[in-house]
Amino acid sequence: MKQIDSKFDWIPIFWSFLAGLNRNDLIAELIQNDLDQDATTTEISFEEDKLICYGNGTPVDKEGWERLSFIQGAGDQVSAKSRKLGVKNHGLKTAFTLGDRLHLMSDGKSIEQTLFADGSNCEPRPGASIEPAIDKQSPVNGCRIVIPYRTTTLRPQKGA
Repeated sequence: MKQIDSKFDWIPIFWSFLAGLNRNDLIAELIQNDLDQDATTTEISFEEDKLICYGNGTPVDKEGWERLSFIQGAGDQVSAKSRKLGVKNHGLKTAFTLGDRLHLMSDGKSIEQTLFADGSNCEPRPGASIEPAIDKQSPVNGCRIVIPYRTTTLRPQKGA
């Protein structure tokens, strides 16, 4: 029997995906994430160097943390949300129209998603924390997302 593999050169597709995002959708996506967590309040503040969003919904659960460890996608290797507005782990990526990384904090833990997985002095290559880390700055209830503003022009070298 012939062997078949599922190779996938995903980085060029990711950059194309990001190029198609609209910064104007960011606020709606942040609110949608809070609605998915049954938040009754969402606070969004535009600070001098970052955007902060806090919703008082339920904390991120085990499946949510696993989904957030993927830089994009859900439904095969990681389960998609069910009966929610956002299900495929795409909407939060609108944060990358504003900054190079985002920190998501909930339940005393946090993860980072970044366009510079190899470090800010290296070529852009998207990545995410493998698992959440204990974070004393993280809210126990609800979810806080911090997006530091991009200070330089993003120029992907590979796959763009």
